[in-house]
Formats: sequence, C-alpha cells, structure tokens
Amino acid sequence: MGLEPALRFDHFAYPVDDLVRAEDFYTGILEIPIYERRGLRVRDVQAGTLPRTFLNVAGSRVGIFLGREPLPEHEQRHGCPLVGMEITADGMTRIVRLLQQSNYQTYDEPRPRVGLGPKNISLTLQDPFGNHLELLQKDRAASNGASAYVGISHLELEVTDLDRSVDFYTNVFGLKLLGHENDALGRATACLANSKFVPHEHRRNSRSLACPL
Repeated sequence: MGLEPALRFDHFAYPVDDLVRAEDFYTGILEIPIYERRGLRVRDVQAGTLPRTFLNVAGSRVGIFLGREPLPEHEQRHGCPLVGMEITADGMTRIVRLLQQSNYQTYDEPRPRVGLGPKNISLTLQDPFGNHLELLQKDRAASNGASAYVGISHLELEVTDLDRSVDFYTNVFGLKLLGHENDALGRATACLANSKFVPHEHRRNSRSLACPL
C-alpha cells in the first residue's frame, strides 16, 4: 500500500516597492511578527541577494522582498497569486479596526467565504503594493501568544493551462482534485488538496485552479 506524500508549506513571497513601508503595513496593521531579515550584509549584496523580510505566520514564512522595478497598479480585490492566512476571531476584529482607523481602502469587509476550499469568515485585501491576501477566521486559540495567526490556509496561483496544471499537481505531488468552479472574477478554477496542502491556481483568460493547505 503506497504512502501519500507529506507536503508542507515552507514559504511564499511577494514583491514590494518599499521594504520599510511594507514592514510597517504587515507588522503594524496586519500584526504579523517578523521572522528574519536577509540581504542586509555586504556579502549578501555581493552575492546579488535582494533585501527581503520573512514574516512568521504561525511557524510558516511569508516573505516580502524588494523588487527590481516598480510594480504595476492592480485595482481588483480578487486576484493571484494569493496566500490565505488563518487568524483568531479577536485578531480579525483588531485588524478590521486598524484598517478602518488608518483609512485603508483596498479591502472587503469580513463575510462568509463561498465556493470550494475553506469555509470560514473571510477578509480579502491588497497590500499597498497590489499583492493579494486573504484572512480566514478560525475558532481556535493561537499557539503563539504574541500573534493571532494560527496557520496558512491555502495558496492561489495563476496558470495558463488549467487541465495540464491539474495533471501536474495530482500526478507529481499526489494532490486530490476536489472539484471545479468559477471564482469571484468568473474564471474557471480547480481546487486541489491533501491532508497538508491545498493550492489555488488561476488563469488570466478565465481559467484557474484552487487548493487549500
């Protein structure tokens, strides 16, 4: 009897235009603690390592790194890539209050999540650089008393060939196809999952794939 592969989320990273401003947003508004910083030493510069900061989401890392060129503006709340992060109810309440107090505009109020994937109260937003995020409320206590985050929920990616991507993730990584649907933008989506990993993938011309962690 074969064993299913044990997949574990290691890290995910977003490009930003201003690393200091990004840290202020992620730590001050979203209340995500910093795990470590890289690319700040002379030998890092000599090696061509871009400055980056890793954030600690309940033991998993979400990176923000200084890009090589300005990022294009993105006005849509929904898009890819996107990482979903699980947070306590108290944490969700605090973050909504911080977003309101800072007059932040690019987010949707918490509401029940619909469709394939996690079934939770969900808040979708963009960071100041157009990167897409989703917070999902979980009715359990955080393991780290200094942070309200309890884990990574899911990952959404954009693909150019949905059927080929489904074949790749199911045959190579052993993920299971949960189903198909259209996402909030009307794009075809496939949801994949196993006991540890669930990804979402999307395509610009109305094709997409989805999975939870």
